Formats: sequence, structure tokens, C-alpha cells
Amino acid sequence: MTSMLLEGTETPLPLATINWVFNVSDPDCPTTDPSSAEVWQDVQENVALKVGFAILTAGTIILFVSFLEACVFIARKIPHGEEATSLVWIIGIYPVFAVTSLLGIYFPRAIVLCNLTASLYFSVSLYQAWLLFMFYFGDEAMAYAYMSGMEIRLLRCFKNPTITITKKNFRRLKAGILQVATLQPVVLFIEDILWLNGTYNSSKITWDDAFLYLNSVGLLSSAVALVALTITLKASKSHLQSQFYVTQKYLIIILALIFANMQITLLHILTFANVIPCRPPFKTEQRANRYQSLILLIESFLVYPLALLYIRTRKGNIVGILDTRESIFQYDVTSNGYVKSKKKPPKRVTDQRTLHFNTYTSI
Repeated sequence: MTSMLLEGTETPLPLATINWVFNVSDPDCPTTDPSSAEVWQDVQENVALKVGFAILTAGTIILFVSFLEACVFIARKIPHGEEATSLVWIIGIYPVFAVTSLLGIYFPRAIVLCNLTASLYFSVSLYQAWLLFMFYFGDEAMAYAYMSGMEIRLLRCFKNPTITITKKNFRRLKAGILQVATLQPVVLFIEDILWLNGTYNSSKITWDDAFLYLNSVGLLSSAVALVALTITLKASKSHLQSQFYVTQKYLIIILALIFANMQITLLHILTFANVIPCRPPFKTEQRANRYQSLILLIESFLVYPLALLYIRTRKGNIVGILDTRESIFQYDVTSNGYVKSKKKPPKRVTDQRTLHFNTYTSI
């Protein structure tokens, strides 16, 4: 292995370590991504690549066709229009990830644009997920009524302070979840502009490069959203899990958040340290983005069946009605939509008008 000596030391250091510390580029590693024609030529000349690309393409087509069928199923079987819309957006997260990732593999020079498209879709899906869980409660006022006064401990294995669900903290949870839906597309949009201008380099970490700051903002935003999602799940699980399988649905959202927004940072760090070497099939300095597309595509194949199991079904997705008379007598809703009463919130009841909504079809 090629090595060199640092001044004042006798132990040789690997060249990969020197490159990582001082951001010295590997001269044998191309600085630009190949064109689609070059990718296709490599595929034609390599049987293993040809088989791999065929499997990835066929799997993506199957995934997208399955998504279209699930959209038809939800539109026909879920009677509530708002809930059906949210379910369609959520179940489409991984098919969209798969399609954009496959396009990023076929067209490496457009990979940043593909990532932006996936991020925009996920941002809307994250907002729809919040609307869906509030719909399960009835609305945000009812959700706050259920959660009000709860003390949530984020990690049980540590003696971290508990978080009490107050009106202010409830709003902070909502803001913490939705901020990533707004901030992440903005960060990627700025990356696209700098990338098209030729001033964005994701293959090095330097103090005067935008990559370090943009990725730090994106990583912090995703971490805040992850904490807010975890707290919201813990606060709502006891009321909704038995009817609506919220743990599984939260898991679908949390995994998408980690895969799309946080995993790429780890891959860039591994690339800087040359743990992911510059070698075929992704022999460029920007190889972290291409590995992200490949890994995200495989992860979409693995997680999408879970989304089908809990979203493409009537079971756990049909909402009854609230006993409005009990609600009127027990609740005083303020002008800002929050409930002031501390009495026990009403339970969902089912009468003859909604009985046919709750005859679940286990599909």
C-alpha cells in the first residue's frame, strides 16, 4: 500500500488517510460523473452489470405498478377522501424513491436533480402523514386533548428528562416534524444551483465550501424531525395503536427520513475516508451519491411490502365517528382550536350509519 511519513514521525500513514485529513484527491479517480452513454457502454461490456441493471429495472417497474394498483384500491375501498389522499401520498414514498434512484443510476449527471425530486415528494408525504394521524384522533384539538399532560421519556435506558405535552410543546412537535418538509427541499435546491454553477463539490470537506454547511443543516433538521416523530409516536401509541397500527406507519415514515436525509451524510464521510474506494462500478469522486441511489433503491424494495401490508388495506384505516353530543357537553373548544376541558375525551363510537365502514376487508 502506498504510504508516506509525516514530519517528526517514523510510522508511515496510508495514502488514503492522508487524503482524508488533507482533502488530497486521488489522481486516478475521475472528478466528473460519466454520461448516460458511458454508463450504457459499461453495462453492455460487463455481464454482471447487465444482470444487475436488469434486476434493478424490473424490480422498480414491479414496485411502481404495485403502487398504481394500491392507489386504485385505496380510492375504491377507503370512504374518507382526506384519509385516502394521505394514504396514497405515504404509500408512494418508496416507489418514488425507487424511480428517482434508478434514474440517478442511469443518468449520474442528473443525480442531484433526482434527489431533489424525491425530497420534494417526501416533504409533501411527511405533511400528509401528520394530517393522517390527526385525522385518526379527529383533528388537532382532539389530538391535543388526548395527549395533554402526558410525560414522555425519549430513551428509557438513560435518565434523560421527561417531556410534558403542553399546548406549547404540542405546537413544537408539529413544527419539528414539518420543518424538515420545508427546509430539506430548500437545502437541496441550493445544492442544485451551486452544482449547476460548478461551485459545489461534494468530494471534499473544506471550511470555505458550501457542502459542509448545507449537509450540517440538513442533518440537524432531520435529527430534530426524528426526535419529534418519536415523541409524537410515544404520546399517541396508547390511544391509536390497537385500531390504526400507528407504530408500523410511523416506522415507515421514520425509515424514509433516515434513508433519504441522513444516510447520504454517512456515505459521504465513508467516501472521504476512502472506506468506499474509488473503483468500478462507481469510479468517480462523486461516488457517494451513486451509492446512495443504489442503496436507497434496494431499501425501497425491502420496506415497501411493509407499506403495502399496513396502508393498502381497510383494516386499521377506517375511522368511525365521534359521539358529537358527548363532545358538545364535555368540551369547550377555544378560538385557536385547542380544548380547555381536562375531562376524559370521548371515545369513538360506531352506529348503524358507519357500521358498513368498519366491516374490514383483510387484504
